[in-house]
Formats: sequence, structure tokens, C-alpha cells
Amino acid sequence: MSKDKVSSKVFTEFLEEVIKLEPIEFIGLAKVLCAPVMDNNKEPREFEDILSDMMDNFISTGRRQRRDILKMIKEANKIKV
Repeated sequence: MSKDKVSSKVFTEFLEEVIKLEPIEFIGLAKVLCAPVMDNNKEPREFEDILSDMMDNFISTGRRQRRDILKMIKEANKIKV
């Protein structure tokens, strides 16, 4: 079974919402997307590496999961306003 392709609009929307997250929310999203925040030596990974893994995992999830993740991120950002 092949994964659904992510439209550039959905991927851009994901990135725009991710940059609005607070650090603790970003870490929570990394956990949801199975992107480790610590390396094998228990040291924090670089932000770029974590974000890259998050983007890769977002792309590889199914359409329904992507929609749910976007909805969750938007809710978190909506509460701040």
C-alpha cells in the first residue's frame, strides 16, 4: 500500500502552523510524529534535524492522520490568540 502524496498546500500549512508552536508543544508534536529529540548519547538534537524528521514523518503518514495532526496543531495555536 503506497502512502498518499501530500499536496504542497497541506505541507506549507503544516510548516506555517509548526513555527507558531511553543517549545513544549513542538516537543509534543515531535513525540506524536516519532521524531526523537535526544540523540543516542542523551544529548539534545539540533532543531533542524528534529524538524527534518518531523517533516519526513508527516509526509509518510496517511491522509487521515495528517488531517488530525493539522487540526491538533491549529487548535493549539488558536488557544494562544
